[in-house]
Amino acid sequence: MKSNNVINRCRAYLHQQGITGRRYDRLRQELTNLYGVTSQAVHASVDIHEARFVFLQTYITLGEILTLAPNAPASSHS
Repeated sequence: MKSNNVINRCRAYLHQQGITGRRYDRLRQELTNLYGVTSQAVHASVDIHEARFVFLQTYITLGEILTLAPNAPASSHS
């Protein structure tokens, strides 16, 4: 899948969730940066420190995006 497709899908999701302004800009930029770093890493050697940073940054960014999703309805236990 081309990078533009991935980034565009992420942007569309952010838009659907009503994210605008600085938060949208920050998340969009973070996704673009992470995608760029991971695409480059395929062709270059990456040291353990950078790999850890990219992993943690991806975890944090995706965690924030997942908090944008509407909460699932609470299940009732009878």
